[in-house]
Amino acid sequence: MKRYKPLVFLILILFLTSSTSYAISKEKALKLGHELAWKVYNRYIGNDSCADMQMILINSTGNKRIRTMKMWTLNEGKKRFTLIRFYSPADIAGTAFLDQSYGKGKEVQHLYLPALGRARRISGRLKTHRFVNSDFTYEDLERHYPEHYTNIILGIGKYKGHKCWILESIPKPGIYSQYSKYISWITPYLLPVKIDYYDKNGKLIKTYRALKWKKTQNIWTIYDGIMKDLVAKHSTELIINKIRYNIGLDKSIFSVNRMGTF
Repeated sequence: MKRYKPLVFLILILFLTSSTSYAISKEKALKLGHELAWKVYNRYIGNDSCADMQMILINSTGNKRIRTMKMWTLNEGKKRFTLIRFYSPADIAGTAFLDQSYGKGKEVQHLYLPALGRARRISGRLKTHRFVNSDFTYEDLERHYPEHYTNIILGIGKYKGHKCWILESIPKPGIYSQYSKYISWITPYLLPVKIDYYDKNGKLIKTYRALKWKKTQNIWTIYDGIMKDLVAKHSTELIINKIRYNIGLDKSIFSVNRMGTF
């Protein structure tokens, strides 16, 4: 069982004892925000995992398109590899996405399109584009390296009856992002269950909400979550139908060369 360092125990105690009017100095809010961002970044999600999932695209009139997909993850020290592959419907079947996170903010993403028969690297401003026409961008799928942001605790709030730290993350100068900031509600077990995204003008443009989460194999897991684009009036729901942790995945599957065959 993973053990938390003393500062995190302090954070958990504050969840249980503080009111939503909890106030601290800006200096301490920055210190705790930085610590909390690191704890979220390093949250234990198993040595590896495999999940059967659905992606549901919902337009402004409520019409839905359902996609089936699988997601595999592998953690290797500071490295994390994520592979997503779509199976239906026919117009997206065989499409695959690979995210290779090497720590210290180094992240490499590729998208494989069956029609092209090859993988394309996603970099630079392409990361602001929609991931397979969903409401998640490639930037949203990255791990947010804490040193790239100014992280500050804004206070304590509640989401679905759960007390949460409210954490504001602002990209530092020189770090390119489509957002001016995002604000996350973090549970005591370090799970972001609510996120608000703001554009360069400070306008709220997207929201993410966890709809269902529970502990599986002693790991807190979001089973149902929805990203809403408030401008396009479109949303994307991600549902996990089944997930297994620590199954002993072969690292070789997380290869650009295998994206079209796995």
